[in-house]
Order: sequence, then structure tokens, then C-alpha cells
Amino acid sequence: SNNLFWDIDKSEFILEGDVSLINNIINISSNKALFDNKEDIILFYNPVKYFYKDEDGIKKYNISAENAYYNILTKDVVFKSKIDKVRSKLLF
Repeated sequence: SNNLFWDIDKSEFILEGDVSLINNIINISSNKALFDNKEDIILFYNPVKYFYKDEDGIKKYNISAENAYYNILTKDVVFKSKIDKVRSKLLF
């Protein structure tokens, strides 16, 4: 990200500007993210772009949503949108 803010009292890290979470199979990007150390959840804020790749590096689907929640422990991702629908594209 471009900026990192740390709220010691709340055990939160706030990232702003071109935030990305990248590992060998997923790529999540947004304008802002908040890491809650107590809950082990990263909340990615509007707009969120998500790409999933198979073992060969081929994109299998991509999703756009207002918000995404990434659980650090389980590595699950949940997408939520209050205004628009969660948009996805699946490739088989």
C-alpha cells in the first residue's frame, strides 16, 4: 500500500492506496484495507478486485465487490456488497 496507519489501542492496521494481498493462488486489491489483529481478519474496502489462479497460473475466476473479508487463519474470503451485486466471472 501507499500508507500504513497503526492504531495501537484497537490492535488495528489501516492500509490506504493501492492495497494488495498476493500469494501463489489469489490476488486481492483495493483502495483501503483494515487488519484487525484480534479477529485475524483483513477487511478490504470498495472497490475490491479478486483473482484466483490454478496451480498452472491460469486465472479461473475474478470477482468485483464493495468489500471483502479475508480470514488469516482459515484463508477464506467472503465478499459483500450493499449497493451493487457482487460481480463474478467464472472460467471452466
